Amino acid sequence: MKFSVIVFSKNEADNIKACLESAQWAEEIVLIDDYSQDETVKLAQEFDNVKVVQHSLKDFASQHNFGMKQAIGDWLFFLDADERISAELKKQIQAVIKNPQKQAAFQVNRINIFLGQRMKYGGWSPDRPTRLFKTINLRGWRGILHESSIVDGEIGYLDGQLYHFSHRGLSSMLNKTIAWSKMEAQLRLDAGHPPVTWWRVLRIGLSEFFNRLLIKQAWRDGMAGWIEVIYQSNSLMITYLRLWEIQS
Repeated sequence: MKFSVIVFSKNEADNIKACLESAQWAEEIVLIDDYSQDETVKLAQEFDNVKVVQHSLKDFASQHNFGMKQAIGDWLFFLDADERISAELKKQIQAVIKNPQKQAAFQVNRINIFLGQRMKYGGWSPDRPTRLFKTINLRGWRGILHESSIVDGEIGYLDGQLYHFSHRGLSSMLNKTIAWSKMEAQLRLDAGHPPVTWWRVLRIGLSEFFNRLLIKQAWRDGMAGWIEVIYQSNSLMITYLRLWEIQS
C-alpha cells in the first residue's frame, strides 16, 4: 500500500524543511505551493522524494482537491507547512497502512503551539482534524476558508501527536487578518448578513473576547492566552468592519 503526504505552502521558508523532514518516510511527498516569493520551493527541492507543484490558492477546499489529484498513494495524509508529524504518529500511521482497516479515515491529535507555547485552553484543545484517508473513500473537500473532508465510511482516531507551530510573532498574525478578513466578510455578505452597525461590531468583539477568555478559559494559558483573546476579538471586528465597507 503506497502512502502519500500532501503538503501545502505559501512563503513557508522558516517551516518547510522541518515539515518535510517529519514526512521523509513516506513513499511520496507532494508539495502544493501557492507561488511562494521566498525560498520555500528551493528548500523543498533539496529533498529527492518531494514533487513540487505550484498552484494558485483560490480557496482551501479547491487547493485540497487539486492536491489529492496529484498524489498516487493508496493512503493520503494532508499536512500544512507549519505542522510536524511526531515519531509516535508516524508509527501509528504505518500500523494503519500495514494492517487492514475498517475505518476509511482517521482523525489525529493536533497539539497547537502559539508564540512558542503549547495552548490548552481558549478553544485550542482538543483539536482533532481528519488528516489520514484511504484514497478510494475520500470524495473530496468543501469549504472556502475552513475546509472539511467528504468521506465514505467510518472515521477512527489516532492519538499520536501532530504538532502545529502556529504564529511565532505578531506580524504574521496581523498579516493573516489582512489577508483573510476581506474573504470572510464577503462570505457573510453572500449569506445575506444584515447591515453592519457600530453596536453590532462592538457586540461581536466583546462576545468573542469574553467567550474565549472566560467560557473557554483562555486566561489559563497565561500571557499567550491573553494575546490570543485580544487578537481574535480584534480580527473578528475587522472582518465586520470590512463587511460594513463592502455593504456601503
